[in-house]
Amino acid sequence: AETLNFVFRHLEWDAEADLAGLIGDMPARRLTLLGQALRQRLRQSGASLLVQMRAYAHDKTGLLPTPAYLAAFAREVGALRADLAALEQRLAQLERHR
Repeated sequence: AETLNFVFRHLEWDAEADLAGLIGDMPARRLTLLGQALRQRLRQSGASLLVQMRAYAHDKTGLLPTPAYLAAFAREVGALRADLAALEQRLAQLERHR
């Protein structure tokens, strides 16, 4: 079962060879190249769409915070933590002097 699982994970379909048996070598090659170009174009279009949707969510709708906003928020949280630590230290000093 483990060997069969390994085979199925590493199995690659040679579509061009299968198509060549049906329609001939040259048409199969051209169809395979067309399919690869289409797959690449779809991948690029999907990536572009993702970038555009992210920009829309940031800029137009405000659904997602911008990286600059997140960086400023992180700085503010860090400043608050430092202020809280200083306040806790001051309170501890006051408690000791009572």
